[in-house]
Amino acid sequence: MFFFFKLLIASRDWVGLAQHCEEVELRDWQTQDALNGRIGMAACLLASDLNRARFLWKRSTSLHGDAQFMAVWGVGRAMWTKDQPGVHTALTAALAASDGVVAQLLHLLQEAVQDDSMKLIALAYETIKVSDAAALLGMSDAATTERCTAAGWALEATMLRPVAPEVASSSAVSQDSLKRLTAHMIELDA
Repeated sequence: MFFFFKLLIASRDWVGLAQHCEEVELRDWQTQDALNGRIGMAACLLASDLNRARFLWKRSTSLHGDAQFMAVWGVGRAMWTKDQPGVHTALTAALAASDGVVAQLLHLLQEAVQDDSMKLIALAYETIKVSDAAALLGMSDAATTERCTAAGWALEATMLRPVAPEVASSSAVSQDSLKRLTAHMIELDA
């Protein structure tokens, strides 16, 4: 069982990991395994599947007494309510309460949340105070300065100048594709 977990984690297949945890949960439904629940919850959050995480929490009433499971769900709850400062606070608390594989997954989640926040900051700001960026990233000023300058952002006194992320070019729809789609829609209407 743990070999398959490690394989999915190494390949960063978060959806596959969440599905595997659900299969284990269904197979052993009489004795809900707390570790499986924690890993499943972290996998749902890494896959950005907040609905699946919420329903895992709802159906796992026997795990509501497990401090680590509830700490991981605290991150999910903050993500669900779009409480960004709360996400960082909950992640810090969950990391302090967790160990082993769950802590490893939470570190990956923390990196992903910070990466997403950096992309949003870069899109929204031409310049931003280091302290404001630190608050948005859930990091100290020094760690924020180090991470942002490593990402190519310019530091000017107490201000950061983000580098806009590269936007993938949108593929244009060809005239032929539109004709085929129109023909298909006409066939459906007929």
